[in-house]
Amino acid sequence: MGGREVAARALRVGMAFQNPTLLPWLTIEQNVMLPLKIVRPFRQDYARKKRGEYRDRVHALLADVGLEKFAGHYPGSCRAACCSVPTCAAR
Repeated sequence: MGGREVAARALRVGMAFQNPTLLPWLTIEQNVMLPLKIVRPFRQDYARKKRGEYRDRVHALLADVGLEKFAGHYPGSCRAACCSVPTCAAR
């Protein structure tokens, strides 16, 4: 700009589905943990064996919304009303 180089900041981009979306082949815990496994910079930490730390974080998020007892369940085994809450917890 004006003969000077302008550096752009890195953007963090997210995606939110219009409808609550949980992957039916993953447990509630795995669905909430999914962004931590695939989004930078979290995925590097996840690959560095910080899974236990992330699992604790996921359980805290599920406890915040009252779903800690459903962590090991699959979305199809939950009531329809509770299935939208993990999608909110993951954000």
